[in-house]
Amino acid sequence: MIFLDTNYINGLIIKRDSYNDFSRNIKPFLEKETKATNITVLVEVLNSLN
Repeated sequence: MIFLDTNYINGLIIKRDSYNDFSRNIKPFLEKETKATNITVLVEVLNSLN
């Protein structure tokens, strides 16, 4: 199981994020993995979109 943190999710969503290239590069390796996150991460992601 892989825990998805804010940096990874923001890297996928925000094109100018410093983790954008990293997130896109590792995405294929995570496709077959079980993923999890929590409400705190989701709140951080939503706050960073404002």
